Amino acid sequence: ITLAIHVLRDLAALDALLATLEARRPGALDYDPAGQRLRFSANAPHTGWREARFQTCYLPEPVILLSGQGLEARQFHAIAAAAGLQVVALEPSTAISGDDTEQAFVLLQHDLHRELPALRRALASPAFFIGCLGSRRTHQERLRLLQAEGFGDDQLARIQAPIGLFGPSREARAVAVSALAQVLSVLEARRP
Repeated sequence: ITLAIHVLRDLAALDALLATLEARRPGALDYDPAGQRLRFSANAPHTGWREARFQTCYLPEPVILLSGQGLEARQFHAIAAAAGLQVVALEPSTAISGDDTEQAFVLLQHDLHRELPALRRALASPAFFIGCLGSRRTHQERLRLLQAEGFGDDQLARIQAPIGLFGPSREARAVAVSALAQVLSVLEARRP
């Protein structure tokens, strides 16, 4: 193992990366060991060597937009917050960025008709995850209603339902853990 320490004299690349992450967009740092230079790049497919430079990709921290008033939603919020994730209650007045790919929608509603406004917003976004509570029968009804509104098969295929990595479960804590595990599984699989 070789450990090399290089002193950066120009912090412009770091400042550009931090500003990009603050704007909720991905970015990368390219390091040229021979020239001891660090450059910022907005377009980076994944971390690794690119010829003689090493590129490290960064994504903004994920935001989970949570809809639901029941015990499952409260448990999900508590568990996700304990894991250090940002959870925002999804209300009609909640501002949603139209180009933020680092957001997940977790819809833990027990009433399909109360869920639909939030689900429409989720489908209109580039969110990396959309998950909904309910049985397979409920999901078929959900799809039928959304198809009648004009949503296409590609849009509807983005919905993970019933939500959760394991299940089914009726216990709120298990539903919350299962839903969070699924969100984290999708998040980790897409890391650069």
